[in-house]
Amino acid sequence: MRVIEPSTRKKRGTPAIRVPARSTARRPAEVVSRSPWQSTAVRTAAIAVAVAGIFMVVVAHVVIDQKQFRIDAMQEQVANAQARQTTLQFRLAQLEAPQKIIASAEALGMVTPSQVTYLVPVAMSPVTPRAAAGVQPSPSSTSTSPSGSARARAPGR
Repeated sequence: MRVIEPSTRKKRGTPAIRVPARSTARRPAEVVSRSPWQSTAVRTAAIAVAVAGIFMVVVAHVVIDQKQFRIDAMQEQVANAQARQTTLQFRLAQLEAPQKIIASAEALGMVTPSQVTYLVPVAMSPVTPRAAAGVQPSPSSTSTSPSGSARARAPGR
């Protein structure tokens, strides 16, 4: 505390006024007490959420890696199948070659003919003699005459 000197006073009989000196130290902050359960529960929940998030990220990466391994295996199978297809197409082209067919035929004992005769098909008329006469053969009739087939179709005449 500091004391004000009497010389600064106007009247002589008044006592000195004591004014508390200002302190440079601050007052300690008040601590708001929380229950231990609340702060522990919040921390535990935050840690649980963080751990669950990390676990989910790890699981997602594992699933992605497994699917990538499967894709790689399938791509390898496709590449092998394409290589086999190319090989088989080349072999087919070799077997279909005229020189190969001639060589195989000669190995089986076939000979080259001295003369080749080409047959030309004759156009057949769609009308037959029976159809021109207007008589249709019936499945139950054994007769070839028009009157016999009529009798077979109309019994009782």
